[in-house]
Amino acid sequence: IHHTTNQDTQLAFTGGEPMMYQKAMIEIVRELKRRGNCPRTITVETNTTKPVSAELKTFIEDEYCAEWGHRWHWAMSPKLFNTSGENDAVNVDVIKSYAKTPSSSIIKFVVNGSEDSFAELDHVRYVLNEEFKAEGLSLPELWLMPVGATKDSQEHSSVAEIAMLGMKHGYNIATRNHCYVFGNVIGK
Repeated sequence: IHHTTNQDTQLAFTGGEPMMYQKAMIEIVRELKRRGNCPRTITVETNTTKPVSAELKTFIEDEYCAEWGHRWHWAMSPKLFNTSGENDAVNVDVIKSYAKTPSSSIIKFVVNGSEDSFAELDHVRYVLNEEFKAEGLSLPELWLMPVGATKDSQEHSSVAEIAMLGMKHGYNIATRNHCYVFGNVIGK
């Protein structure tokens, strides 16, 4: 197999939770580099439950971005209690650990459209703004995505309502494209 050096490709580490395997991510990327097939952009889709390790931060800063000149991107998706039922899943310090790497990033919240969901979301945005401002960090773009794992659920009228409410509250809106592409297939 012939590999093209530095081809313009992307690599996405996604879940489960890829940040449980930070050391493995480093080794995979180094191996791709060794083979002359290092992606120019790496996206890590994370629920932000695990902070960036010192080893991964150093790798991103010193090797991947500075030495190799590539782009690291975080797609952070912390869970809101009023949508997921998970307590204390939005950890501002962990989210800041991602922002302190030389990277681009977004924060994406899955919402169900309830008033409680939007109240929680607005509170989380306020806290994130204050915490990031206090440390001189730029808050990543905030995105909303309607809850639902099937194509049918994404075509429900509530999705339009969520989009309209989200825009009214000043958020970017995204659909769950994998539902349209893969339908109801589990594992894609």
